[in-house]
Amino acid sequence: MFNFKMISLNGLSLIPSDDYTAHIEGLFDSSNENTTSRLFTGGEYLGSYRTSSKKISIIVVREKDNFKSFMQLNYLLNQGEINLDFQTTIDDRVLTCKIIKESIVYDEFGNCIISCKLCDPNIYLKNYKELVLEKQVEGGWKFPTSAFTIPSSWVYTENVIGNMGECINEGYSTVYPIIEISGEGSDFKIINEATKEQLNLDINIEAGQVLYVDCNPTNRCVKRNEESVIKYKTGTYISLITGSNNLKVDYVGECTVSLKWRESWI
Repeated sequence: MFNFKMISLNGLSLIPSDDYTAHIEGLFDSSNENTTSRLFTGGEYLGSYRTSSKKISIIVVREKDNFKSFMQLNYLLNQGEINLDFQTTIDDRVLTCKIIKESIVYDEFGNCIISCKLCDPNIYLKNYKELVLEKQVEGGWKFPTSAFTIPSSWVYTENVIGNMGECINEGYSTVYPIIEISGEGSDFKIINEATKEQLNLDINIEAGQVLYVDCNPTNRCVKRNEESVIKYKTGTYISLITGSNNLKVDYVGECTVSLKWRESWI
């Protein structure tokens, strides 16, 4: 059994708290699985996403008769998807997952058992890992090691031809990054050389615009600022397998490319 030194639901702290104490059951059970589904609209088409996930119970015990805190807990449990953040007593890292309340049962003292299911089969580190891909340049000029006079007739321009970088996924399963591209560019090709996945975006961005790509199957979208531009996407969304992932982004123009992802630990 794991004990918890921090449990938070949508920012409401159950541990540590003057009003509550709490415990979670089923979170680490490998055999505790159920099938869940959800409707998504932000991807390529309308439809439902089905996944095998866990069913858990959150036991909440009231330490004080604080009616305001009691009402706050009931309110957030009815808000659909809920962020569950927690720390165990054997690890300092904060883990996170999304849950949906299925039922809640109170006893005569106001204590309750909240039955939930996870929206995603994985539990993630709360903090994102981030990486800015280095710009790759062709042409230009490298200074010689000895004295040399540059002829005035020489032209030595350099061009940015893309961005590259290595994403290290130290978690236990494949995860899906969020990719942001800013600057001025067009005809984007995002490639993971480890998986051979390639995502093509036949679109242009100008200064002040940001191209946003969420590759997670439950949230997939392609946006230019807040405008959906999914119709310009072809190819495969990018995933990050466990270990090394060399990513390359080719385009015409000059852009800054950054990625962020959460590692999965359960």
